[in-house]
Amino acid sequence: MLWSVYIQGAAVGNNVQLDFTPNGLQDGEAMPALVAGDRINFSPATQDGPGGGIISVADDSAIIEVRDGGQWKITPATAADLHIPAATGMPTMSWVIRSAA
Repeated sequence: MLWSVYIQGAAVGNNVQLDFTPNGLQDGEAMPALVAGDRINFSPATQDGPGGGIISVADDSAIIEVRDGGQWKITPATAADLHIPAATGMPTMSWVIRSAA
């Protein structure tokens, strides 16, 4: 799956909220889970390029990689994390970068 990921901050880094929207989701389809091997396109694009991918997924976390090879541990956002509400009108799930992986 390809995900559009909106960076709620100046750049990818610790404590930055990432809003994941699946590309190609049809009306009535359930929100898919993140899966290792999924591709991601960042918006705005990171300095090192717009793409990346999901490296691994556990029950409560995932590891993403940006195009420059940097890897980050992310967890689902909690109400306390959501400094900026996710976009409305489209299926979105918010995650937060917790640390470099």
